[in-house]
Amino acid sequence: MNLNQRIIRALAIVLTIGIIIFLTLYSVIIVHNTEDPYFAKKIVLITMALIIVSIMTGGFVLYYLREEKREESN
Repeated sequence: MNLNQRIIRALAIVLTIGIIIFLTLYSVIIVHNTEDPYFAKKIVLITMALIIVSIMTGGFVLYYLREEKREESN
């Protein structure tokens, strides 16, 4: 694995974790400060969907880098 791949891998991991933490904290703050339960439910569902998309995107980047590493070794 060359330096560019290591940098991309580290950024993917850090950004995925950062996005999850940010969305979780943002969702908790919004839900805590709202009076409308339906709005809070929408915020939580959207946040959960974005977290899942973030995890899938990060996983795809790491999987792609792993496949690229296998091709280089062959």
